[in-house]
Amino acid sequence: MSSKEIKLTNKDLKKGKTLLLFDIDGTLTKPREEISKDMIDFLTDVKKNNPNIDLASVGGAEFLQAKYQIGKVTSIFKLICTENGVSTYDSNLNIYDSKNIKDYLTEEQIQEMINFGLNYIADLKIPIKRGSFIQFRASTINFSPIGRDCSHEDREKFVIFNKEHHILEKFKEEFDKRFEKKYNVSVVIGGQISFDLFPTGWDKRYCLRFFKDYDNIIFFGDKTIPGGNDYQIATCDDITKGIHVNSTDDTKVKVNQILQELKKIEEN
Repeated sequence: MSSKEIKLTNKDLKKGKTLLLFDIDGTLTKPREEISKDMIDFLTDVKKNNPNIDLASVGGAEFLQAKYQIGKVTSIFKLICTENGVSTYDSNLNIYDSKNIKDYLTEEQIQEMINFGLNYIADLKIPIKRGSFIQFRASTINFSPIGRDCSHEDREKFVIFNKEHHILEKFKEEFDKRFEKKYNVSVVIGGQISFDLFPTGWDKRYCLRFFKDYDNIIFFGDKTIPGGNDYQIATCDDITKGIHVNSTDDTKVKVNQILQELKKIEEN
């Protein structure tokens, strides 16, 4: 199913206060890489030329990874929502709000799911395995069949292999069948080599509780198909528009289109 076949939220824009809310990987940056100077300049100009528009980010990764990727531009962001917003920081990178998965799942439940994941990965036959197959974060448990210690070259090989063999999708389906109803958890594919497990309701929609005073919320993301970690927020009724992007360059194109629409509304 292509992103074009998914009906994303598409309400009419209004006059008033607007938030541009960005996914990070594949939207503001290339996966796991630092934000480019070109994107920094673009976002800086957007904020400078549109004082009534706020910028914010929401990603599934932990704070240190988000800081590495977009730390050079966070000073112009209203909030930086890491781990889907369950750990959220202000523009000075001070903690704004946080919760922990250990307060919602028991140690027995956590270990059961981790053990299942480790056993599943151990039995997988894939071209490359490295290390750090499981990452325990404040709000999510991240599972990676290839391992997060893989090199960029290894990552690209896995992406090609996964497109043909659907390793992540099949792994996710097994977690869904075993644990979704049993422990009220959700699993979403958030990047190229892994998926996240978290208490149901802790997807990217979680961050919207911090943005209730906006007339328009426009979300930009690249994983907007079912099973992707942008799908829930891009299709929910609490935002104005969910916009699929294909690359960082496409993000700039789509943002400029929204800015033109907003300008026409303000002039009328």
